[in-house]
Amino acid sequence: AGMLAAAVSQGLPIENYTDPAHPVQVRILRTLAEMADWPAERIGIGIDGCSVPVFSLPLRQAALAYARLAGPGGLPEPRQSACRRIVAAMTAYPEMVAGHGRFDTALMRASGGQIVAKGGAEGYQGVGVSPTAVPARVPTIRRGVALGLTIKIQDGNGQRGTPPATLEALRQLGVLDNLRAGASAELDEFGPRILYNYRRLPVGALSAAFQLAFGLQPTLFAPPGASEPVRGSGDPRRAQTTLSPMEPTL
Repeated sequence: AGMLAAAVSQGLPIENYTDPAHPVQVRILRTLAEMADWPAERIGIGIDGCSVPVFSLPLRQAALAYARLAGPGGLPEPRQSACRRIVAAMTAYPEMVAGHGRFDTALMRASGGQIVAKGGAEGYQGVGVSPTAVPARVPTIRRGVALGLTIKIQDGNGQRGTPPATLEALRQLGVLDNLRAGASAELDEFGPRILYNYRRLPVGALSAAFQLAFGLQPTLFAPPGASEPVRGSGDPRRAQTTLSPMEPTL
């Protein structure tokens, strides 16, 4: 709907608005490149399940884009005001982002407008944390900047792995320490839990098993089966969890 509205407001055709060459899609790509500080020509373009272009870029750069979205104070106008309007709309009506009963909706509601979240296909999760919600104990981030977090679950099962991994990362960062009363209980169903079979017999447990590392210089590594290296912390157990302040220092 937003893409169609943009096309209509600019007097552009709507019949081919999903075409990557359509002016609206070209502008979206250029905006993402600017927000992520990554050349547009290096952003891969695919087709999403809803038939619009979908983009591929390093997790760190996507995290930077989310940080800038959540804390746009350093951006020029009108981009700064646009980001604030987007975040205000997403956090005021989170069910319009993901739907009722979904992780993004619950997380944004629980944060009281301090977190913006959007999951994607194949176990992808993006999170932006407002500067006012970034705790002082995070060692590598200057005060007053937002935080961006992107996670990619390698097996693509976002319903199973993404929510507990996201919550654990936010917990270790201290972002969840100051949730409003009762908010933590609203997120319990998305955290660690016992797995049951169809006879309701316990067959296993689901939990996040990683420790965030701060102050590491990003390196490149090639996970098993990868044709090209991907950006990470140097440790394959951590490389798919990328953390970025608005001005990356990790």
